[in-house]
Amino acid sequence: MEPTYPEGTHLYGTPITTPVERGDVVLLDDGNVDYAVKRIIGLPGETIQLWRGCVFINRQLLIEPYLPKHTYTCPMEPMRRGATFILGEGEYFVLGDNRPCSADSRAYGPVQRKQIKRRVPLPNDFVGAYCARYTLPAYGTTLMRPAPTTRASAKAIL
Repeated sequence: MEPTYPEGTHLYGTPITTPVERGDVVLLDDGNVDYAVKRIIGLPGETIQLWRGCVFINRQLLIEPYLPKHTYTCPMEPMRRGATFILGEGEYFVLGDNRPCSADSRAYGPVQRKQIKRRVPLPNDFVGAYCARYTLPAYGTTLMRPAPTTRASAKAIL
């Protein structure tokens, strides 16, 4: 979970007494010996899309200020350009902050609420994620620059 929690940081988890929210850091049982530390990105009923290195929630760009600049969130399958996850009731999408090295929902899919065991308190100076105004175009449409109208404008583009 670097850079939020540097390697060697001792974490403690508190019981979850309120609903799990986007941005919460949680301990979850991912089937390994130790619990994994991950961040809640997607909530039940949402559609998560990984496209061009960005995370979109219900087709709105997720801004994650806690990640270093130029951190890209790509699907785990190298040949796949984008990935879409539709979360059902009681399902959550989790990601690690160290995206290039994290085994998370991109690899094993959404997690069930019963797998989330405890909440990790966030640092005092933490700035949470939010959705931006940029939205994905409708499925099947392409984003293209309009063709130049004159030869002069074509030379200006080149």
